[in-house]
Amino acid sequence: PSQTMAGLLLGIVNQQISAQVYNQAYFAGFKKKDRFDTFIFVLNTVVQFFNTWISLGVTAWAVIGKEGGRMSLFQPLADAGNIGLEAAIGDAFYAMHVPGVLYVNYIMGLVMGGVVPFTQHTLVGKIIYVWRSLPDCLLYALKIILPWSPDDLDRYPRFNAEKAIEAPEMGVAWDYSAFIVHMATAFLVTAVVSASVWKLFLALTCWCVFFHVWSRFMHLRVQTASSFNGHMLDTAAWLLWSLPMGCLAGSAFVWAVRAQMVPEMPLYFHIILLVLVMILAGALWVLSYYLVVRPDRRCDARASQSETVEEVMQHQVFSWYNCNPAYVLKQAYLKDHVPESHLVSDSEAILYRRGKEYLFIPGDKQHKITERFQDMWEFETHLEWLFEQLGNITVSRSASRRDLEKGPQEDKKYAPLRTEEA
Repeated sequence: PSQTMAGLLLGIVNQQISAQVYNQAYFAGFKKKDRFDTFIFVLNTVVQFFNTWISLGVTAWAVIGKEGGRMSLFQPLADAGNIGLEAAIGDAFYAMHVPGVLYVNYIMGLVMGGVVPFTQHTLVGKIIYVWRSLPDCLLYALKIILPWSPDDLDRYPRFNAEKAIEAPEMGVAWDYSAFIVHMATAFLVTAVVSASVWKLFLALTCWCVFFHVWSRFMHLRVQTASSFNGHMLDTAAWLLWSLPMGCLAGSAFVWAVRAQMVPEMPLYFHIILLVLVMILAGALWVLSYYLVVRPDRRCDARASQSETVEEVMQHQVFSWYNCNPAYVLKQAYLKDHVPESHLVSDSEAILYRRGKEYLFIPGDKQHKITERFQDMWEFETHLEWLFEQLGNITVSRSASRRDLEKGPQEDKKYAPLRTEEA
């Protein structure tokens, strides 16, 4: 149980580290999308990699201290007298990874990155701008924790409310990190004699199935759309696969020593050779990738040279005009200076934003969007129903209290707020 709890805590810590890396990436100077994602991926992978390894080392040290004895991975297997100690370490590694490291990180990501912000911001927004169930002095204090909140308490603009509850983008950088860290750790564990090794790889196989389903759920039901116009993130992910390859080669070297396929030598020579083998295996992977895939010759997405802007606008929602805020303003106030484009919908200028493509649908077809507006697989559906029930109770009680204290004229003040919510 203690190792299982350690795995749960490690999964939570890794998730929190990932969140902090994301929050600081933009301020670290990575303004462009491809460099931003690559920085998140590389730093997140390296930090989680060493964090997991340190946790494994502490676990092994704790098992050795509990069981007693000494263990050497460079001792011939025929002379090893602590096979039971290795089995105990392997069992501890397995208990730490299943279910802690393999699953908790993703559950915590959904809760802390999706459910909690949506619940908090929706609840605070309703308390301040819809229900108005507290004195103004407390509402102003509560407004501090509401993102994109205006200066007053009269109205919460739609754009601000959307930005407050907007879901995070697809976390492809974190998805890459998971495969590399988990596989590197599993290859490292193969160096010990334990019946839990094959169980760990069986758990990894099940995790791959879970991860496929979970990624589809997160990408399609929880997270917002994202765009990738370069190969930098993809190339960095393939290059960092050198870490699992180095761990696998290191495990193979350990077994070669234990099988007496390597000449006897002092312990520090074995350690030096182990490090060299891991480095050479990683370098061989990088060299093979550059020679076979040739990432330096892969071109990023480029604008088409054969189509004009007007031709692109015939089959795409976005265009050169509505992706440029300056031209959107020109279209709104100086329509004669900008050619006709997808900027105009119901006589309004619209800036293209990912996830808001429905705004460009003609007005007579907008109602089709709400035909399947709610879905049982999306957590917002259930939370919104809960808030609706809570709102009915709160608004009815607030209305009764205002009727008794301030008369019927007070209802007119709150009617627009309830109308806007609807």
